[in-house]
Amino acid sequence: MKIRTVTELLKSGYPHLKEYSGVSTCLLPERSFAVVVDGLGHSRIIESSLFLDLLQNVQGDVPEYDGSLYSPIWKEACIDWPLLSIVKDIIMAAVESIDQVIRKHKQGKLSIELGIIFRGFVVIAFAPFVPNGRDVLRDIATALECDPDNPPGLIRRYTTAILNNDMAKANAVSHCIETYQQWSEWANYVEQFTLGFNESYKVVAVTPPLSEGLAETLADMIKEGQTHGA
Repeated sequence: MKIRTVTELLKSGYPHLKEYSGVSTCLLPERSFAVVVDGLGHSRIIESSLFLDLLQNVQGDVPEYDGSLYSPIWKEACIDWPLLSIVKDIIMAAVESIDQVIRKHKQGKLSIELGIIFRGFVVIAFAPFVPNGRDVLRDIATALECDPDNPPGLIRRYTTAILNNDMAKANAVSHCIETYQQWSEWANYVEQFTLGFNESYKVVAVTPPLSEGLAETLADMIKEGQTHGA
């Protein structure tokens, strides 16, 4: 397989992340992940990463090269990733929580604006994987009276507030996010992409963004391709 873009690089590494994190194969299978990644596209993946200071030195297309050469690199990166152990628990907490929120929304029993809920979920779910996410996660945990070192518990505590239509806590979390410009802009960017996404199917999982370590691995692969690409 010849790889030319960041989207193709991500699709080649995704099976390794699924395998070593222990996430069920039925949650966001490779085909669905590919649809999402292709929908976002090479340029927007790089653009969205810049909000969180990831892939800062990667620009332009990736020269064509043999993707099979990077399978062992992805494998090693996933195995060595310090945060690998929390991926499964965060995804499962997010899936369970989002399902409950969607169900209550369809019943017409949710009074909190969906945009606020969405931004809260994506930041709480993704912040644990990014170095500059520690501060916003700590502030959100304080607002929810929860342990910032327990992201799955934090997701569930936020869900409880939403299901109880606790506007005060929902606004407090929203305020925490707005306090951090990078996270506010990133959350808005993701929300706008989601609203404009062409595909219409049930969201079945949340995948972590590139952490600092995995972003460095991806950047190294791109630079390697630029140096030795066919």
